[in-house]
Amino acid sequence: MELRREDTHLHVSVHDDGRGLNGAGHGLGLASMRRRAEELDGTCEINSSLGMGTLVRARFPVTSP
Repeated sequence: MELRREDTHLHVSVHDDGRGLNGAGHGLGLASMRRRAEELDGTCEINSSLGMGTLVRARFPVTSP
């Protein structure tokens, strides 16, 4: 897992070395992560290859206190 702040955005990434996703819609959980990121004016992308694992990246705007 990686978490970092760059200027006005928070970047989060999680990667596993599992078997990957089969591309059959990716399930409700992944769709919910995308939707929640959009609600926070962010983005969420999921990349997966069979036999190579899955990478989930999210980017969110942040403001300084």
